[in-house]
Amino acid sequence: MTLRPRAAGATLARMKGLALLVVLVGCAADPKPVENPTGCLTLTGTQSQDVPLMTDASVCLHLDATPLHRAHFMVSLPGRAGTTSGFSTSLDDASGALIVDGWDVTVGQTDPQTSATLEWSPPAGTTTDVTLHVRASAATATTVGLALLDPLE
Repeated sequence: MTLRPRAAGATLARMKGLALLVVLVGCAADPKPVENPTGCLTLTGTQSQDVPLMTDASVCLHLDATPLHRAHFMVSLPGRAGTTSGFSTSLDDASGALIVDGWDVTVGQTDPQTSATLEWSPPAGTTTDVTLHVRASAATATTVGLALLDPLE
């Protein structure tokens, strides 16, 4: 099927919206993370979750670290052969200001495997709303691993 450039852009926008809907519906079926009234996905305490989504997407996250004395948030994407992951990630605060950019991690010298990762230590004992941005050189479906944990447990 051939799409004209204008139709292709509209189709891509619909696909991104559908991907976010899939994420939210998928999370409603699984008790973690859950959607809170603001539309964000919630991670509470020490939780991890794999979330399917289309790349070039942004996901609102509600990080509930109230039960933690120390808190650490991690994002991981699947690895691939080579020395670049093909993904970029960033995390913004509720005002849209950049908190941290993600980076690539390469393992191995002979047959290197590289994955994108992002880590940040949110304030323990509080809740924080953030926005995760996942981008790729070409839009694709992937699974993003999210984890909120006490780094010393």
